[in-house]
Amino acid sequence: METEEPWSAGPFTEFIDKYVEEARAGDASQEQVDALIASRESGKIDVELVREAIAANAQCLEESGFTVSVSDGVKASGYVVPQYVAEHPSDLSTPQADALFDACEKETSFWLSSAYQLQPEARNALGAYVTSREPQLRECLSENGYSPDLEATGWELAMQALEVLGEETDGNSVDCLSASGIDGL
Repeated sequence: METEEPWSAGPFTEFIDKYVEEARAGDASQEQVDALIASRESGKIDVELVREAIAANAQCLEESGFTVSVSDGVKASGYVVPQYVAEHPSDLSTPQADALFDACEKETSFWLSSAYQLQPEARNALGAYVTSREPQLRECLSENGYSPDLEATGWELAMQALEVLGEETDGNSVDCLSASGIDGL
């Protein structure tokens, strides 16, 4: 029996089926649903599918008067994530702009982009990166008065660092994740 890594999102087909169901219920375009289904059949979400979805999102926003810039971001793990920055037109209130933004994103890219960022390839890149940051995590936790388990893996130390981040002492919190170069779990 294959062992699942702690950073895994579970079996790919089950994972994608959940996103297909949510996309269908959440006003996703047929193109976005079809891309998710095709990804389930191929066993992975290709970055080009996400780039196309982000471009469709940008076009939707631009048609509503937004100024949009599209680019590829790179996570600390090295995983490439297509992204965009949008500025709403000055004649729209923030609630109006938020509603248009949400509608465009849900229709064109939300579920596909989310699934892409959580698929096994992405989670494995994250897991390998977090594991490689074990010395930095251990040092940060120790320097801030926490006693990491000597047998703890990098992932386990990251989970401890996440718990520590949630604690607040004298109005301050200790962020060993950022200090170790980890930009998200």
